[in-house]
Amino acid sequence: MGKDFFLGKYLIDRGLVMEEDVIDALEIQRRESPAFEKVSLDLEFLTMKQIFELLTYQADSDLTFAEVALRKKYLTQEQVIRVNNIIIDTRPFLGKILVSANKITQEKLDEVISSYDQVTEKYLDLAEALKKIKIFELLDENALESLAYIALTERYDTGETVLREDDEADEFFCIVSGSLKITKNTQDTEGGTCYVGSIQAHDVFGESCIFDRGRRTANVITETETVLVKFNRTAFINFLKYYPKSSISILIFIVQRLMGRLERSDRELACEKKRGISQGEIDAVLEEFFN
Repeated sequence: MGKDFFLGKYLIDRGLVMEEDVIDALEIQRRESPAFEKVSLDLEFLTMKQIFELLTYQADSDLTFAEVALRKKYLTQEQVIRVNNIIIDTRPFLGKILVSANKITQEKLDEVISSYDQVTEKYLDLAEALKKIKIFELLDENALESLAYIALTERYDTGETVLREDDEADEFFCIVSGSLKITKNTQDTEGGTCYVGSIQAHDVFGESCIFDRGRRTANVITETETVLVKFNRTAFINFLKYYPKSSISILIFIVQRLMGRLERSDRELACEKKRGISQGEIDAVLEEFFN
C-alpha cells in the first residue's frame, strides 16, 4: 500500500487509469527501485561478506533483509531508516511510469497531482496521530501511512452516542482525544442503563468485530469533546493482508484484550454465583459475551 498505492487508487477512482495499469506500474517501480542490500553496500554500512551471511539467514526465515540485519546487529535502526529513505527518494515515481506507458498524459497527471498533494497532507498528519494509539504502537511509518489512507476521522460533542447496544458491528474506533463511557442496557436501574466503565485517549473500542461481525454488546457515549478514527472492518482486513508482519502485533493486542475481558467476566460470574445467581442467568451472560 503506501503513498504510491494511494496515488494509484486516487487515479483509478477518478476514472483516469485502470486497475491493471497501476498494478503493472507498481511492479515496474519495484523492479527499478534500488535493493536494500546495494544501498547498504554503497553507504559502506555492510560488506559483501556480511550481505552474503545475512541473505543466508534470511533464506531460512520470513523476515526482510533489514529485519535480519537488525536482529543480527549488523545495522542500527538509524542506518535502516537512512537506507529506506534513500530507496524511497530514488525509486521511480509511479505517475512517471504511467505517463511513460501512455496510460495518462503528463498534463492530466500534473493537474491531478496538485489536488492529490493537498489530500495526502492530511493523511500524513493522521499517520502521526495513529502512532500514539496503543494497538498501532509497534507499526512502522509505511504501515501507519497506509492505515491513514483507509481511516475516517469523526468529531463528537459531549454526550453524543457513538455506538448503541445491539447495533451491527462492522467497524472499530481509535480515540485520538477525549474520553467516552460504556453503558449496558438494563431494566433494573433508573434510565434503563448501567455504567460499565470509561475509555480514554489512545485506546480503542469495538475491535472484536475484526474476528466476528456480530452485534454491539454495549453503548458508547462521549464524556467530553472527542476525536475518533474509524476503520471499516473489510478495509482493515485488507490492510492486514498487505502487512502480515504488522498484523501480528495488532492481532496479539486484540486477542490479549479479549482474553482480559473473558477473565474479568469469569471472576464476575463467580462472584454472582456465590450471591445466588442461577445457572441459567450465568449461561445467558456467557452467551451474550461470546455472541
